[in-house]
Amino acid sequence: MSTPNDAPLDKLFLCTTCFSLTSKGATTQRCTCEPQQVIPGLDCPSGFHLCYICSIRVAGGTSRWSHEACSICLDANTSLAKEGIRLPLGRHSVMNGLAIPFTISQERFEELAGEMVGFVNVMTLLSELSKQRAITLYLTEAKWLNVRFIPVRQWERTFALAVKEERKKSKEIIREIVSHCTGGKK
Repeated sequence: MSTPNDAPLDKLFLCTTCFSLTSKGATTQRCTCEPQQVIPGLDCPSGFHLCYICSIRVAGGTSRWSHEACSICLDANTSLAKEGIRLPLGRHSVMNGLAIPFTISQERFEELAGEMVGFVNVMTLLSELSKQRAITLYLTEAKWLNVRFIPVRQWERTFALAVKEERKKSKEIIREIVSHCTGGKK
């Protein structure tokens, strides 16, 4: 299983056209502007992306068992779970406690299928919000406005806060997203 710690950070760049990550041909990582590869035995050849919460650090990986958030945001999510506030940040539904068994009643199947659709909708929303946050951050740096590819390490250095501050900011973002998804309820 690959993790963000396995990410070839020196080879990753943020594409300022689509705001996804690319290696510009150095690895299997492709942004959405590039043709995607199918590589047997590799679940997600272009599975690295900016964290779905902070949009600063790299998350994901080439495995279906990767997380969609960086370690700081995962810690913030775990901490908030004690208060009943939690986002499903595992890439695979099973990582979030959601699976549909083969032998269940039709009623239970429909219930779980609804939960699965909800999970997919939340993941789509997280991805879209992350992209919006990345664009907002990008627009604060005039020096990058005509740059097509920003090295990920430079992106992280520019926007990263002290870990304590970052965790606090991550909690704020998670609370906002959960509030949005639940109509203001936990």
